[in-house]
Amino acid sequence: MATRMTIKRNAKANNVDLCDVFENYLSEKDARNLSPATIFSYRESFKKFQCFVGEETPADEMSIDVIYKWIAAMKADRKPTAYNYRDY
Repeated sequence: MATRMTIKRNAKANNVDLCDVFENYLSEKDARNLSPATIFSYRESFKKFQCFVGEETPADEMSIDVIYKWIAAMKADRKPTAYNYRDY
């Protein structure tokens, strides 16, 4: 039987903390044996995303629109080879 991880809640706002969600995501990727370089890259990308949305942003405030705005900001600031994205 698989063990379930618990996600800490931000007691101040009673929301799931985005950093905790991301750390759980990285734990799952580590368990799947992704390379340390890949996990490092994910962590660096998340730091940039945090700067965009704000470090205290609760996970429940995330939406696809936020992601699209982040991608648009990356497109405006960088060469196309500096980011990965898919247009759906």
